[in-house]
Amino acid sequence: MEKGDTFLCGIDRRNPASVVKLAYDDPLGVTRDFVMNGLRHVERMWGHEEDSLLRQDMFEYVSLYNAELGRHEAYYRSLDDQCLVVNEESPAIQLEKGELVMIEYSVKYDAKDIHALMKESGLVWVKEWVDTTGCTSSNYGKETVAIRSIPTLVLYDDRGLDIYDKITYVEEYYLTNAEMQIFMDQGDEIMETCVGDGGVLIELGVGSMRKTKYLLDSIVKQGKSVTYYALDLSEQSLSSSLTPLAESYPTIQFIGLLGTYDDSLSYIQTNIPRPKDSTRTILWLGSSIGNYTRQQAAAFLRNVTTLAMETGDTFLCGIDRRNAPEIVKLAYDDPKKITRDFIMNGLKNTEHILGYAENSLFQQELFEYVSIYNDVLGRHEAYYRSLEAQVLEIQVDGVKHEIALEKGELINVEYSTKYSAGEVQTLVNEAGFYWASQWTDKTERYDMHCFQKSPFSLMGVPGLSMSEKMSMGIPTVAEYDQIFKTWDTIALTMISPEGYLEKPISLRHPYIFYVGHLPAFMDIQLSRCLKEPFTEPAYYTEIFERGIDPDVEDPNKCHAHSKVPDSWPELSEILKYAESCKQRLRKILVAHECGDVLVSGPLARILWIAYEHYAMHLETFLYMLVQSPNIQPPKGFIAPPYLFRKNPSPVVPAPEASLLPFSIPAEACTRIQSRQVTIGEYRNFLLDTNNNQVSCEVTLRPESWNVDSTHVKTAFGLVEIERVLNWPVFVSAAQASSYAEWLMELVAARKYLQDENETASVGNFGFMSWVPRDVSEGSGVVGNGWELTSTCLEEYEGYEKSVVYPGYSSDFFDGKHDIVLGGSWATAPRMALRSSFRNWYQRVYPYVFSGFRLVADDRI
Repeated sequence: MEKGDTFLCGIDRRNPASVVKLAYDDPLGVTRDFVMNGLRHVERMWGHEEDSLLRQDMFEYVSLYNAELGRHEAYYRSLDDQCLVVNEESPAIQLEKGELVMIEYSVKYDAKDIHALMKESGLVWVKEWVDTTGCTSSNYGKETVAIRSIPTLVLYDDRGLDIYDKITYVEEYYLTNAEMQIFMDQGDEIMETCVGDGGVLIELGVGSMRKTKYLLDSIVKQGKSVTYYALDLSEQSLSSSLTPLAESYPTIQFIGLLGTYDDSLSYIQTNIPRPKDSTRTILWLGSSIGNYTRQQAAAFLRNVTTLAMETGDTFLCGIDRRNAPEIVKLAYDDPKKITRDFIMNGLKNTEHILGYAENSLFQQELFEYVSIYNDVLGRHEAYYRSLEAQVLEIQVDGVKHEIALEKGELINVEYSTKYSAGEVQTLVNEAGFYWASQWTDKTERYDMHCFQKSPFSLMGVPGLSMSEKMSMGIPTVAEYDQIFKTWDTIALTMISPEGYLEKPISLRHPYIFYVGHLPAFMDIQLSRCLKEPFTEPAYYTEIFERGIDPDVEDPNKCHAHSKVPDSWPELSEILKYAESCKQRLRKILVAHECGDVLVSGPLARILWIAYEHYAMHLETFLYMLVQSPNIQPPKGFIAPPYLFRKNPSPVVPAPEASLLPFSIPAEACTRIQSRQVTIGEYRNFLLDTNNNQVSCEVTLRPESWNVDSTHVKTAFGLVEIERVLNWPVFVSAAQASSYAEWLMELVAARKYLQDENETASVGNFGFMSWVPRDVSEGSGVVGNGWELTSTCLEEYEGYEKSVVYPGYSSDFFDGKHDIVLGGSWATAPRMALRSSFRNWYQRVYPYVFSGFRLVADDRI
């Protein structure tokens, strides 16, 4: 377009949900036929006969209106579990029963959206013409889109707080009883985990403190002296709650804070420092986080970590689960109508805030409370509904405003968002927290979570999807800084000062080599690419460029490596060198990100290789560390309490893994286990093999276990095996094959695994947890442990050595290395979620964080 040109554009408004829904799901089914025809067209594009790949009787059209995003969403829903095989070259597509496949979005706009659109596009909005159908939010009954709202805060005046306290005694409002039961039964462990002697405990929104008392009892029982800060909006509530407590708990100092959540954050950091050698814990109960949308909750928690927390501080947060709709609905619309009174009081408080007499602005008889559970978005929604057409006249700063409400129009006042486990993990990732632990009530409807501000986070830029983070190009300065912090946490806090010459794995160098190897490798690659001198001391490149990786079966065989000095340099000197190398790298990246220098070609490749090299050696260092009896836990991370609980509950074995349809290119369709083999299952094999004295050329006991097979080696030290029977077992490929032979009818062989990089975004990788998590049905290949395969690493047709890093893979084409896929709990997301990434280890190498699953070959 040139200056002065015009652009005529038809735009659909954010109309009532019922109107939009009907437009995209008409009674005659014409829209359904239109959407379902898309399946036939996909079959034609992929070269399949009609109804041969995407059977019409296996799918249905689903029409949803997303009120939060203002768009209609069209999906296909799979009516059963399905395995779709497109062709021999592509991975099989697994669809679960009920799984939705998106086909179309239809975005709607209100005036605010259009103004934003104009601003982004650089256009000027000159004029609009509107149809005469008069589509308004009153045209539908129970949902709305371009909806008015009143801030949730109006619900919490003194009277509202009193009514809310009554709600907490309502049987149907299960959240309070669930939280109390957790504190009564598990409060001792929670306080032992999170609150130290002389520590600080800060509660956001205290109310009557009926639940908090159980935690205070645990603190006193443990003989601790703490300072307790109580934040609330009501001075009356603070006074009435804290005064009697000060008399009942003389070892606890009580201090009241009057204000909002936002008021408190910067105040905490400035005025409530963490005591030296103790703890600072923020407490947020009652699933108050549910009052925010998921995006708002993540943003609020990011503010908490940034403004109010230091590394090592903890955040205890109660979060309601995505429970059955009828249970949630009853919790927010109780038979005694106490919740109704609580919500309706918000109108009275709004009048008070605006300076109106009660019932003069909002006549209570002209409104009613509407309770809706939105199962799609996973949240309860509280509304006022106007019972007739009315006009509200409001004076603000001397200016009169008229607000016309139509009969049936809804006004939102509160959302109560619920969370699945995956949504909690996403929340934690976005906020930059470490998810240290959780405690669950007996009905398994509610959880108390312990989040911790950790020394680092590898989850990348907040607010972006995993696929967006993966497409960001070369690693940024911020990403490198996080990988450096991760390395420092491992290399500098998990080894005692005198322990760097230890060599827990005889096939590897001592720890100190790797402290110098990572910066030296990076510096060597940069110098060669840029044709610049090495960072001083330059002779480090001679001893730190490449480590040893001998043949496990014949350690005398080893590829070329750097010379091993008679004595290694001092640790302090190596760390100075490492910092100089890092500064050199940062200078290049800063210039690139500022636009002063364009990084591309070989240099861009070097920046990628150096990042991956750091990330891969994090795992090398860690699996060396767990072999050492001298390992120290990572500083700044709480060990999951269940690992060392005094009276652990018996572990219920994981259900037997189901066999899912699975396609191997150029071979018959087979069935693959839905999860990795567990420690408990492998232990049964080991016990049976030992009892029957079966001869075996391979040492069957995993190196991830102690000699007596009673404990598992972890980043936090030895853990009793009985506590972790449902973790994936970490073994070598040779040990996995022995297990498969023991089962006879299953074979540990597969040539290909479906990549699940996007759906695995909530898997256990990138140090989401410092230990594996229990296996889960239908888990992907990313997270917990690498996936062993029987595919040998070998040269394919057309293979060419890397010019930049020629020894990367070619040194391992010896017929002894097998490919592993996915990633472990310690794999950086940049690699774990890149579907093309491959790793490899010697078939008999037993130290890697690698698990396996089996494939049933139907041809046998």
